[in-house]
Amino acid sequence: MSGLGTSQPGTAQKHSFQAFSKEVGNILRNPYRCLDFQASRDAVFGFTGILAGILGFMLWGWVLLVRIDRLFGSYFKDGLMRIILGERIVSVLLMTSLCSLVVLFGTVWMFGSLLGTRKSDVRQLITVLGSVQWVAGAGITAAAVITLLLPNLGWIVLLASLITVGMLTLQIAYDLFGTATASSRYRMLIGSAIVYPLGFFVLFSTLV
Repeated sequence: MSGLGTSQPGTAQKHSFQAFSKEVGNILRNPYRCLDFQASRDAVFGFTGILAGILGFMLWGWVLLVRIDRLFGSYFKDGLMRIILGERIVSVLLMTSLCSLVVLFGTVWMFGSLLGTRKSDVRQLITVLGSVQWVAGAGITAAAVITLLLPNLGWIVLLASLITVGMLTLQIAYDLFGTATASSRYRMLIGSAIVYPLGFFVLFSTLV
């Protein structure tokens, strides 16, 4: 017989998953909690947050493909054409999400390091700002579900989610890098607004 102190098989994994799920819920309720994360112990939330954002975007892409098929299905009776179109949309959306995150993090790190009073290494940056992307994953997933039922509203939710997460990422980056003055925050905002679209265009054009 097992002693009283002996854990049942799977108990540790169950508790670990419950703790992880609870922390993700805390992030969604209060994204500024990510500022308390440390790369040495909380990096999993950063990497899974990035993955959640990408998967959410891919889900929205699948919904978009379904909508296109409903509207123009008669033009794509050939199964091969549908496969080619689907693969093209998926690959473009995947590269879009990856390029967007790389350029966003790179832009924030560059201006944060130049204008802030604190430094952050790449692992800490990914841990904190990557965790924020759980919000993006939730918002884009909601947009995908809504798009299936109400396409016009789904587009609005998608756009609102992307803008909200972008501004939230920048706000948290202010605190991460210690850009406390209005002047430094303004310069970081304007600099990011200029560099981000240019960097995205260059990277996306190079890879796709």
